[in-house]
Amino acid sequence: MRAGGRALSVAVLVCSAFVGLVAAAQPAGAFSNTYAGAWARPQGDGAWYVSSSGHVIARDAAPFLGDLTGRALARPIVGGTSTATGRGYWLVGSDGGVFSFGDAGFYGSTGNRRLTQPVVGMVSTGSGKGYWLVASDGGVFAFGDAGFYGSTGNKKLAQPIVGMARTHTSTGYWLVARDGGVFTFGNARFRGSVPGTGAQVSSVAGMGVTPNDLGYWIVRGDGLVYHFGNALSFLRYVAPRCDPVKTLVYNPVRQGYYLVLRSGAIRPQGSPPGRFRAIGTAQFRC
Repeated sequence: MRAGGRALSVAVLVCSAFVGLVAAAQPAGAFSNTYAGAWARPQGDGAWYVSSSGHVIARDAAPFLGDLTGRALARPIVGGTSTATGRGYWLVGSDGGVFSFGDAGFYGSTGNRRLTQPVVGMVSTGSGKGYWLVASDGGVFAFGDAGFYGSTGNKKLAQPIVGMARTHTSTGYWLVARDGGVFTFGNARFRGSVPGTGAQVSSVAGMGVTPNDLGYWIVRGDGLVYHFGNALSFLRYVAPRCDPVKTLVYNPVRQGYYLVLRSGAIRPQGSPPGRFRAIGTAQFRC
């Protein structure tokens, strides 16, 4: 089921400063150029990273519980999400196929359905007993105890949806488009959008939410992060043109995040979910 949402625009100033590139050697078993998604452990002490082939790398307290390495996939993996205990996770393909590991239960998928647009992300509920899938047209698919609060699946968007985040009560969620437009549903509150600042962009890579739901960050491919509500502003990072930021992995319990580049190199800001350890290499020549 799909329903329409409403986009709002409020001007918010964006504060940033420049810092240089943090490069790190590629650890054994890491992947590069195929990075697909990342998500934090709910306890804020680790994170997982996944490639489009389903290769999972676990960092800090996040346990490795299996992946899809060596398996033939119908469609590439585009993301994943954690269970409430942090002892399980799901991976999702662009066709909405869902793969469960650890204590993650299977609650359904769209792998056997014909989708209008591909799935671009996945978010679990606070209980870990359900999850949402979101497609690039803003279509939202709810499974398990995940409630359906609306979508943009029946609206014409200026730019496709690239990310989703839920409220901590799991009774609402935000969608963010490639131009930084924000769409709110359920008890998710609108704190501002990139178009509301007057900026015209088409390279937004994702968003993250502060621990009390009173603010959020939106990141562009070049590393510029817009902060809204009570989201803190951190030092500006400029990503190499040939190695753009692919997503923002935020800490669920403290203000901070990792910027994850296409290569798997990461840039910590504030209190990220774990210690700084690269999963790839930033040694790219543009």
